[in-house]
Amino acid sequence: MSHNLVFESTAPDYVKERNNRLKSAYYSIINTIERIQGFLDDEYLRGRIESEMTQNLEMKSTILQCTTPFCIVSLGCDQMGRYNIVFSIDYRVKEMIGDDMASGLLRRIFEYTPGEMEVFVRFGSLYQDCIVIYNQLLVDMQTEPYHEMKIKVKND
Repeated sequence: MSHNLVFESTAPDYVKERNNRLKSAYYSIINTIERIQGFLDDEYLRGRIESEMTQNLEMKSTILQCTTPFCIVSLGCDQMGRYNIVFSIDYRVKEMIGDDMASGLLRRIFEYTPGEMEVFVRFGSLYQDCIVIYNQLLVDMQTEPYHEMKIKVKND
C-alpha cells in the first residue's frame, strides 16, 4: 500500500495550488516555532524533531511532522490528494513557553492558513502530552532514520 501522496498527481489544479499554499503555511508555522525556541532558556524546549514521514512504510497520510515538547504540527495528505495541517498543543504549554508565545503560536497558525485553507487545518488536541511523544521519538530516532533532531541556538 502506498502513501496518499500518489493521489495528488490526479487532483485538480485548484487542489494542487491549495496544497502548495498549505505546504508553505506548514513551513511558516515551523519557522514560528523555531523563532519561539530561540527565546527559551531550556535547551530541552529548544529541541525539535523533524520527521519525513513518507519514509515510514506504515504511514499513509502524514507527509511531514515537527515535534517539540510543547507542540506537534504535521502536514498530511488525504485519499483525494488534499493536504491538511494538524496541530496539537501540550497542556503545559503556558508553563513551558509563556502566555504570550503560546498565544502567538496559535495566532500564527491561523494567520498562515486563511480563507479556503481553514477547513484543512484542525487541531488534534489542545490537551496533548507532547513531552511523552517527543521523548519516544528521541528513542525511535536510533532506529528510524527519517527523524532529524534540531536544537535552536538561544538568541543573545
